[in-house]
Amino acid sequence: MAVVNLLDGDMETVGVADWTALNNANLTKESGTRTGGSGSQVLRVAYTDTANPRAIQNGYVKPIRFRFKGWARGDGTYTPSVRVGGVIIWTGTTSTDWQEFDVTHTSTSTSGNMYLETSATGVGWAEFDDIYIAEIDEVIVDGSMEKSTTSDYTS
Repeated sequence: MAVVNLLDGDMETVGVADWTALNNANLTKESGTRTGGSGSQVLRVAYTDTANPRAIQNGYVKPIRFRFKGWARGDGTYTPSVRVGGVIIWTGTTSTDWQEFDVTHTSTSTSGNMYLETSATGVGWAEFDDIYIAEIDEVIVDGSMEKSTTSDYTS
C-alpha cells in the first residue's frame, strides 16, 4: 500500500491549519485521545449555524481504490461520518465511545476531497483521531477476508 500524505492525521499538530471548515464548522483541537491511542489531542468538528459541519482536506481522491482508517465518536446526540466527494463511506453512532472505522472506497473521480463530518443540525459535535488513508494496490475483492460470506470466491 502506498500511504497518501494526509496532513495532521494523528491530530497532534498544534491548531487546525491543516483542515478547512465547511458548512460553518467550528474546528478545534481538544485534549484527549481515543481509547488505546497515543498523543494528546483530537479534532472536534462542531456545529455553529449550518447543518452537517465538516472538516476537509483537498485532493485525496483520484480514480483508484483507497483505504480509510481511523477513529471517531459522537457527542451522544449526533453521529460522526466520513465522506469522499458526495459519497458517505462510513457512518458511526451517536455514542461517546470511540468507534473504529476501516473502509475501502473506489473513486471514479479525477479530483475530490475527504471530509470528516457530523450530522449535527443543532449544538453538537463529533471528534476524530488517528486518520489514515492509503492507496490500495490489491485487486482481490475481500482480500481482508472481513466479509461475512464467501461469495467472492469459487471452489
